[in-house]
Amino acid sequence: MDDLIGPHGEVELNDKGKYVWESCAYNKMRIINSFLRHKDIHKFTWAERGSKSIIDYVIANKKIWPYTTDTRVYREQ
Repeated sequence: MDDLIGPHGEVELNDKGKYVWESCAYNKMRIINSFLRHKDIHKFTWAERGSKSIIDYVIANKKIWPYTTDTRVYREQ
């Protein structure tokens, strides 16, 4: 799992998150935004009442990973 989701991704996966993970594993892809450190406001797409979640993922082929320097969320305020 560490090869697909980095240390800055979500800890728990729901059913849809597991589906994304399985799809990435099958297609040899990575969830790139989970490997890069950002402030929570630029990491989590959704936040409400003390809960927060990443619902927008940047997924790319492992060949592209070394060339990725940054990904982040820009939420409307």
